[in-house]
Amino acid sequence: MLAIAAQASVFRELYGGDAVIEIKGLRKSFGAVEAVRDVSFSAADGTVVGLLGPNGAGKTTTLRMLSGLMRPDAGTIRVDDADVVADPIGAQAHMGLLPDSRGLYPRLTPIEHIEYFGRLHGIEGAVLAERTRSLVTRLGLGDVANRRVGGFSQGERTKVALARALV
Repeated sequence: MLAIAAQASVFRELYGGDAVIEIKGLRKSFGAVEAVRDVSFSAADGTVVGLLGPNGAGKTTTLRMLSGLMRPDAGTIRVDDADVVADPIGAQAHMGLLPDSRGLYPRLTPIEHIEYFGRLHGIEGAVLAERTRSLVTRLGLGDVANRRVGGFSQGERTKVALARALV
């Protein structure tokens, strides 16, 4: 069973701010199978949180609910104060998702991926150009920035997927 618990007051004390991700009492069943049972946790801005557990513990189901791709049976999910259950599309504007490096378009370059996903999030013009330049530089994609991702190594694909999520 996935079990990570923390209080928003703990995050305020340790990190000086409220939690950016707040999940309380999350539940999801598929027929008689209870995939997620009463999961609650918080994550502060700038922290890294891992979901650990054995196969079938509900990690992927929890992440699908957190990202707004699946509706929980019960519980609340807030990302940067946006209610993921009530407004999944609005909440998705506050997050970048990096499930794995699948989903890249093999005919696009890293720059085209970043720009495409930036536009999907309403980022345009000079802001998008600067974010693209910064991500290519920070992630070390300069040498392959204008190559199609179809023949990339796993590491290169992961970097492109990360840039896509961070834009």
